[in-house]
Amino acid sequence: MKSLLLVDDELEMSVEIKRKLERAKFHVELARDVESAQDLVDKTHFDLIILDLNLKEENEGSPNPAHGTGLVRQFRAAGINVPILVHSVMSGEFHMTASLDAGADEYIIKRGESFRVLLARIQAHFRRDERLLGTKSPTTRWVATNQIKVDRQERQLAVGTTFIELSVQQTKIMAALAASPSKIFTSEELLAIAWGKDVRRETSALDTILYRLRQKFEKANVQDLIENVRGQGYRLAVTSVAAAQ
Repeated sequence: MKSLLLVDDELEMSVEIKRKLERAKFHVELARDVESAQDLVDKTHFDLIILDLNLKEENEGSPNPAHGTGLVRQFRAAGINVPILVHSVMSGEFHMTASLDAGADEYIIKRGESFRVLLARIQAHFRRDERLLGTKSPTTRWVATNQIKVDRQERQLAVGTTFIELSVQQTKIMAALAASPSKIFTSEELLAIAWGKDVRRETSALDTILYRLRQKFEKANVQDLIENVRGQGYRLAVTSVAAAQ
């Protein structure tokens, strides 16, 4: 059974969403503020996180959308790589882009029938993980080239004896690059690989993924494995492949 964290301070709505998700055969933990959510994530593994933007922080009486995006950033900075879905009544482009830039995977607007959309997006994420990360097919779990190996199932990159934890989208991108080390991928191709052809994303979303990947490379003392090919796109860094030969 998949385990979900629901972060929402609206009492009646959050209880109703929790009940419906449990009816759909998910295990659901509910947090009503930033501190409670952080505490639960520290103690429990979740397969997916759903959060509202308007959340309360300790010593602050009123909810603030900045707390929601801040929580997303904290989770990503702490290495929490599971899908994060923002579920909010705020429909403005500013809140949507701020949430996605912070590291959220989806932005779903709360409406009368929004639970159906929420449930469909949750199920789509799990189906996509099974299909593209190979959790149903052990023969496609590993993608390797020389000393670089991507574990699709564990979402992990091995560079020699160094291991780097990856997010879902980072795993898909690194697996594609490692599978075709000489191919130059366009931004559009990598966006489709990361989110699927049925989900539209701006190139800024790809920039964010690549930026965070390079931060992980630097933190692990690994050279940049992604080469920018001017005017064409991206490929596995030629120097990293040559060095391993």
